[in-house]
Amino acid sequence: MINNEYEEWTFLPKVLDNVSTNITFEDFISNNKILLTILDTIQDGISILSPNLYIKYANQAMIHWYNTKHFYKNIKCYKFFHNRNTICKNCPTMRCLHTKKPQQSTVDFYSDNTFKGYLKLYSVPIIGKDGNVMFVIEYIRNISLLKSVERNLQDLKIKYALLMAYNNLLTEQLHEKNKKIEEIELTIQKNIDKYIKPYFEYLKQKSSKEDIKIISSMIKCLSSPLSKKTNPLINTLSSREREVAMLIKDGYSSKQIAAKLFISKRAVDSHRQNIRKKLKLSTHENLQSYLKNNLQ
Repeated sequence: MINNEYEEWTFLPKVLDNVSTNITFEDFISNNKILLTILDTIQDGISILSPNLYIKYANQAMIHWYNTKHFYKNIKCYKFFHNRNTICKNCPTMRCLHTKKPQQSTVDFYSDNTFKGYLKLYSVPIIGKDGNVMFVIEYIRNISLLKSVERNLQDLKIKYALLMAYNNLLTEQLHEKNKKIEEIELTIQKNIDKYIKPYFEYLKQKSSKEDIKIISSMIKCLSSPLSKKTNPLINTLSSREREVAMLIKDGYSSKQIAAKLFISKRAVDSHRQNIRKKLKLSTHENLQSYLKNNLQ
C-alpha cells in the first residue's frame, strides 16, 4: 500500500536488512559482479553511498551525466555532484539515514558547474543486523524533459486563460456594437417611415415609373440592415459609383444612366470601368449579374 508520504513511488522497495555487519563494500562488489554489470546497462543513474555520504559506486549513466571517466573514492556526494561544502537542503539520503526508510526528492542537476535540469532522487537503505544503515542505494532519474513539458503546459494554460478572457471581452464588445447598430437601424427606419415614405407616396403621383423605380431602389438601399453581411468589395465603391451600380443592377443602359444622373455617357463608362476594377471582375464576367448577387 502506497500512502501519501510515498505517493510518487511506483512501488515501495523492500528494505534489505539483517545483512552481515562484517561484510565490506569491496566484498559486496566482488560477490555481485553480474549485478553491477546489469546496473551499468541501466539508463538511469544508480549510486551507492556510505552512511557518511562517501561515494562507493556509480554506474555508467552517472559517469556520463557528470562528464567524468570515474568517481574518486573518499569524496562526499554533495562535493562531487553539486560542488558544495555542506550537505544539500532537502536531501532524501539524509532523511533515509535518519528514518531507515526509502525517501525521494527532486534536486537540481549540475554538471561542470552548469545547470542542466532536474533529477528525481530515490534513496533506499541497506540495514545491517545491528539495525544501522550500512549503505544507501540512490536511484536517479533525469526528469529535465518532463519538467520542461510541465512548464510549457503551464505556460499554455496561462495563455489559453488569457485568450479566453480576451475572447470574452471581444464577445462583449461585439454584443455592445451590435446593440448600437440595431439602435441606429431602428432610428434610420423610423426616419424613413416618418419623412421619406410620405414624400415618396406623393412622388408616385407626379413622377414616371422609371423614376419611381430608381427612388424605390435607393430607399431600399437606405433601409437595408447595417448588420447584414455584404461583399467587402462593394464597400470600396464611392457614393457616385454606388448610384451607377444600382442602376446597372436594375438593367439601365449607360445612356439611360447618364440622363437620370445628369452626367455624360463618357462619365458613366468611366464609372463602369472603375466599378469593374474595384470589384476585380474579368472581361468575361457579367457586371449586372454580379451586382444582382452582391449589391443590396
